Amino acid sequence: MALQRQQYWCWQTREVLDLIHWLHDFNQAQKNAHKIRFVGVDVQQVEAGALELSQYLRRQHPHLSHCLHTLAHGNFDNIETSETMAELGKLELPQFLKTTATNIYRYLDTYCNKQHQDGLAKREPYMAQTLIESVGTQQGTVYWAHNEHVAVNADFAGCCSAGWFLRDHYGQAYLSLGMLLGEGKFRAKDMHQQGRPITTFRVIPPDSTYVECNFLGQPAGIYSVTSKAPYRRFLGSFYNSTTAQTNPDAFRITHQSSHFDLIAWLPHTRGTVGLE
Repeated sequence: MALQRQQYWCWQTREVLDLIHWLHDFNQAQKNAHKIRFVGVDVQQVEAGALELSQYLRRQHPHLSHCLHTLAHGNFDNIETSETMAELGKLELPQFLKTTATNIYRYLDTYCNKQHQDGLAKREPYMAQTLIESVGTQQGTVYWAHNEHVAVNADFAGCCSAGWFLRDHYGQAYLSLGMLLGEGKFRAKDMHQQGRPITTFRVIPPDSTYVECNFLGQPAGIYSVTSKAPYRRFLGSFYNSTTAQTNPDAFRITHQSSHFDLIAWLPHTRGTVGLE
């Protein structure tokens, strides 16, 4: 199925599959103008698209086709990034391949372009730009991403977050909703065990220094956030089992609540169910 071919482990869950089934059933009864689309906007995993584009260009652009074939098989070190990007920018392609070529160009610029000191700073504006290109002026769009990308934050890892660019483009029509978690279990990927998904792990309750005390007594729900709200705890960072055993709260990161317009408060959570 398409979800498995994507090979992005955190999406391969029973919950996401149930959502896709629901979207399919909903769209069956809708006219084209009212159907819900599921569009990817992140600058990641271009291997399948690179292979498709490589095959299309094999005769007319053999050198570029070879570079894309190399990229499709994960050999990033053997690609002349600037030359490949320049060739991609000159291509005249049918519409169904234009988006693929654009995403590959942005991927190379983000992760492989040595002219950038920190290529990841390119990821955020590219995510926002791809979303804007995909939806145009359509209303009712949900941008589903990690808090760091959704936040209206002018300084996320040395650059503006994608949410900041979306607010700049759409104004107040872009509503930033953060997810604040209390305690519970989460499914994680252990980077020290061949990158495989692992079973859920428990996260202890946050202390009042990082989560406003009056939140702790509130039921699950969505709450407005004032511009003067303090920092609050969000789950983040790479997971590894050794650190989790010695310091379960090591993966805590903080955001100013003013980076969001609303916060969804989830006092207790449960781990997702993987499809493996």
